[in-house]
Amino acid sequence: AELCFGEKHPVILPRRCKFTELLVTREHERIGHCGVSATLTQLRKKYWIPKGRQLVKTMIRICLICKKYNAKPADQLSGQLPRDRISESPPFQIVGIDFTGAILVKGNKETHKSYVALFTCAVTRAVHLELVSDMSTKCFLLALRRFLSRRGNCKVIYSDNARTFKAAQRELAYFTNILKDSKFQNFVADNGIHWKFIVERAPWWGGFYERLVKTVKEPLRKILGKALLTFEELSTILSEVEVIVNNRPLTYVENDPGEPEPLTPAHFLELGYGDSKYPVHFIELIDSTTARESYRKRKTYQTVLLKQL
Repeated sequence: AELCFGEKHPVILPRRCKFTELLVTREHERIGHCGVSATLTQLRKKYWIPKGRQLVKTMIRICLICKKYNAKPADQLSGQLPRDRISESPPFQIVGIDFTGAILVKGNKETHKSYVALFTCAVTRAVHLELVSDMSTKCFLLALRRFLSRRGNCKVIYSDNARTFKAAQRELAYFTNILKDSKFQNFVADNGIHWKFIVERAPWWGGFYERLVKTVKEPLRKILGKALLTFEELSTILSEVEVIVNNRPLTYVENDPGEPEPLTPAHFLELGYGDSKYPVHFIELIDSTTARESYRKRKTYQTVLLKQL
């Protein structure tokens, strides 16, 4: 091979020697603090060090400049979970609220945006979904009223600092006074609701409901795609998604069939399915024998979407 004399007859140096360590350090600095392979290549042009790769790794590991740029950043220590997240309580006593992104729905003449209000229990991780026509305070309070009437009174509500939620808090006192005269919602007036906002510009404080927003949006995005539904059809789809999300496992799924079944939010909500299949199909609201071809096509379109869920 066309090698120089130094490469053919390298100087053999002992591995455990101060001179060898200084030589490795000098060569490492001379080539601009490159990695192990580059340093070892330069050394072997003149020298041979038994187990040289291990020695080069050791010297690079203790190099101050390399330590500075290769060091791992310190991780912020996570604080303790709030007491509301770990205290035993019935479902939907401690609630987090957030809106999903806009979803186009089909109107009579044109399409318009709608939004999904997500209510999640901070303890049982169950979800409740409400479709609203816009993000106004009026629509949100109506969605909140529907949620309370179905899930019962909640003591604490967490939300971000969106304008809709702040305005809703100011109107909540008046809203509660109205409910005092209503037998349908008197439990809300008796107990009241404590509204808590997370720190501004710190969305990770609301991670317990932000994560479920993603969980809800994924099946909607993958199944619906560019499908255009009416407001009522999308409301039905959301009820199906709510059932699916509330049946996700919260505990590890064992391989042994003899082990207990995984715990789900539906167990806390007592939403057993029995022998029924989910998601539930649309009730036959449209007569399949109708003469209008558009009705039959629409019915088939709905059925295909729901079967994909």
